[in-house]
Amino acid sequence: MPAEARAGLAEALGGLFDDDAALSFSTEDLSMNASNYLPIEDMETAYLHGNEDWRMFDCYGPVFIGIFLCVFTFITSGMSLVTERMGGTMTRFLATPVKAGQILGGYTLAFGLLACLQSTIILWVALTFIGFPNEGNVGLVVFTCITMAMVSVALSLLVSGLATTPFQVIQLILLFVVPQILLCGANLATVGFDLAILWGFLALFFTLAAASFRKKRA
Repeated sequence: MPAEARAGLAEALGGLFDDDAALSFSTEDLSMNASNYLPIEDMETAYLHGNEDWRMFDCYGPVFIGIFLCVFTFITSGMSLVTERMGGTMTRFLATPVKAGQILGGYTLAFGLLACLQSTIILWVALTFIGFPNEGNVGLVVFTCITMAMVSVALSLLVSGLATTPFQVIQLILLFVVPQILLCGANLATVGFDLAILWGFLALFFTLAAASFRKKRA
């Protein structure tokens, strides 16, 4: 750059600053301390579930144990009861001195034992062959699986009284099982308002449907 151009540039830039600012300004103001920009070291990570060796499947995989157990027990128990009722087995039972409560108790006991066996097999396969990590008490896991199986048997008995064909049992899964899968892990504070709105729409729907039936009947 020519000397005249450098002098003109210096004069133009010098006019932007007053003399006091020019005297107080130094290259130290532009210096940076590299230690302030280094990554954070010695940081401890606390894990709520599992440890640093866990993969994503190790964290979310055990959830499918409960889902498979609930769905399979629900389908097998519900379809078996509906099939026996369609075949006339329940009618022949009621023709005997056996009471309805005893029949229901027998079915509950039989399907409950099968559900316990099924839950044990599913849990054994998950822990042994698949290799899901378990850092807690295995007995509590078994108790939880058996409890879920018995609840699923009770729901299947309820559904078998509503359904008339095995296909309707599959349809009622959308009403009884799928909402449990979607809402598992969510507390009431998170989904309570949404559930209240949903129940409000259901109540309004049934109210309008009842009014429509009453109007058509009249």
